[in-house]
Amino acid sequence: MLQRPKPTVPDLYPKIDLEYWKPAAHYKAVNFGDELSRVVVELMLARKGATLADAVARPRHLVSVGSVLHLAREGSVIWGTGLHGSMPEECHHYRQLDVRATRGPITRRFLAQRGISAPEVYGDPGLLAAHLTGDRFAPTGEFEVGFVPNMHDLPFLAQAKVIEQHPGMRLINPLRAWNEVIADITRHKMILASSLHGVVIAEAFGIPACFVRLTEHEPLQKYEDYFEGTGRRLRYAASIGDGLEMAATEPRFKFDSDSLIASFPYDLWNL
Repeated sequence: MLQRPKPTVPDLYPKIDLEYWKPAAHYKAVNFGDELSRVVVELMLARKGATLADAVARPRHLVSVGSVLHLAREGSVIWGTGLHGSMPEECHHYRQLDVRATRGPITRRFLAQRGISAPEVYGDPGLLAAHLTGDRFAPTGEFEVGFVPNMHDLPFLAQAKVIEQHPGMRLINPLRAWNEVIADITRHKMILASSLHGVVIAEAFGIPACFVRLTEHEPLQKYEDYFEGTGRRLRYAASIGDGLEMAATEPRFKFDSDSLIASFPYDLWNL
């Protein structure tokens, strides 16, 4: 028997529509890196006593954390968004955007090629997590090394028994609530990750981190964009062993968050 589609419920008042990527239903989980979009935007608004549920004078579409520039619509507001290297150019269905910041210069150059101007303000908004959460997630160094996989690497990790080959390394499952994943990351002295936001969050809290590319599922472009946006060139390891050496020798990274914070589109809420 055919089921009628559920009717869409119209918005009862104008508000800001925040777009971010969500895993397919069969995962029955969230991906913490993408959920950071809602979290960071809500925390930025909370600084001024506002929320995403506020009524606004003009409804707008906002795209923030994640490699989701292809989800932008005509006239969308962009704050810290980046390209995803696997999405062809024809998936970008817009001609004009209101760009406040991009994740990095690769995204900015892509927009420039389409005739869309963007300021030289870079950074993944996930880097603001430590600043916005105060002392809630103070690093403890309780454990030595944690590994945060990209969600698509989880089957490979299980099949190849990667974590089991490295006693003392703990797996940090990214398919959980954002606060649980951040709490886990901050319990470690060092983080290896194939998850971009595993690296981002570790660096936000001053924890040495290294991108380890165990599979080729995720294109390098988004990692290059992030690192270039923070004034560095991408260096990555192809194995856990190499990652341990790199993370131990990399200079500590400190992000100057002032320009990214200043670029937040408070004006959408008339703040």
